[in-house]
Amino acid sequence: KIAIDLKRGTDPEALMQKLYRLTPLQDSYPCNFNILLAGTPKVMGVREILTEWVAFREECVKRRTYFDLQKKKEKLHLLEALAKILLDIDKAIRIIRETENEADVVPNLMIGFGIDEIQAEYVAEIKLRNINKEYILRRIEEIDSLRDDIAEMEEILRDKKKIRKRIDENNEFFA
Repeated sequence: KIAIDLKRGTDPEALMQKLYRLTPLQDSYPCNFNILLAGTPKVMGVREILTEWVAFREECVKRRTYFDLQKKKEKLHLLEALAKILLDIDKAIRIIRETENEADVVPNLMIGFGIDEIQAEYVAEIKLRNINKEYILRRIEEIDSLRDDIAEMEEILRDKKKIRKRIDENNEFFA
């Protein structure tokens, strides 16, 4: 804080104008804000630049959240197959062991457990030593947390306020 004591009869406004002019108390810089927006150059003010930046950050958060959401949905889809297999592990092993052609393992698992091709492929790729109750229970423990995460991410994608809150919480505005 700077305090200036004035003599009697001194005009404070005139003194402030002189200080602004002759000292670096106040400076101005000319700026040319030519910005490429969607591939087209555009002259923008500071407010417009900040608005576009916030929109860009929101889009980044949406895309990242959507990507993470898809990954978690894929993992949940595979783990749901393990939950179905858990009901009858011996049947799964028997199907894999008794199928003569390797190419028929996936279709036989699909028919035997009512799962789709991706899930059947996942089950068929599990090592035989891992097809036991302990392994499967450990893996399907994640199902509830995945469902919670998926619900939270879908809520974030629906609500613009939550997207902005996420930007603010993670200091993503300046990232």
